[in-house]
Amino acid sequence: MFKNLLYPKNISSGTGEVIYIALQSWFASIAKPDGMLITSSHSFYSDKGFLQVKATPQKNSASGKSSGELGLNNNQYSIQGFIAGSYLEQHSLLRNLLNKPLVVIVPDANDSTVFYQVGNEDTPAYIKPDFSTGTSKDGAKGYSIDTSSSNSALALYRGTISISPDEVSLLLALMIDDLDYLINELEDTIDVE
Repeated sequence: MFKNLLYPKNISSGTGEVIYIALQSWFASIAKPDGMLITSSHSFYSDKGFLQVKATPQKNSASGKSSGELGLNNNQYSIQGFIAGSYLEQHSLLRNLLNKPLVVIVPDANDSTVFYQVGNEDTPAYIKPDFSTGTSKDGAKGYSIDTSSSNSALALYRGTISISPDEVSLLLALMIDDLDYLINELEDTIDVE
């Protein structure tokens, strides 16, 4: 659709402080966009939903860029945020989300009707977490995360955001997977008699 853009809207910058993350395998169906707008809701299997991740205020954004040869450009959209602190649940969650196909949604900071989504059924998002303790003089302790999806449009999501009915169970399941991995790694490095 082509339209003159004469009056800018929603010009204040930033995204909200909650990032919604779900594994692609948790969805019974992922709603498809009509153009760039998704008006129907995603549906999850009965014991699944979006995990809510609290991000640090004023350090979060959604962005997009194009790359490639002239006439053959592709888009890559991403949601970035900072998750403060250093604790077992946080490290375990981000380790277990690594290399997993995701759908990620974040609200706009200024317009409560705008939610940005990266990742869909055909081109999921993937998370890249970078951890730092900062220094005792300055910096911040926590993860900078970047969730991106190539060759898909940044969708504006207008459906319902279903929250995981039992976030504690999901986090525990991810932590158990993490502990199993650590035990296997230890058994491989230590000669157990």
